[in-house]
Amino acid sequence: MSSREVTIAAYIAILLIAVAIDLAARAGARIPSLGEVLTVLARSRVIRFALLALWWWLGWHFLARSSPGPG
Repeated sequence: MSSREVTIAAYIAILLIAVAIDLAARAGARIPSLGEVLTVLARSRVIRFALLALWWWLGWHFLARSSPGPG
């Protein structure tokens, strides 16, 4: 398994854990949902900018197609 595959697997694991926590929060656990956490975080302009930069970075690295190398 290459380091790229390990990195992608780690991001998928983090995403699955976040979804599981959010589902537990919506089911009545005593933890805030993802929407509630983001609402609190978005009160700060600096955090909003950081969230935008994170979203851009994820899109750039995982959603943008890279051009094939020469040859």
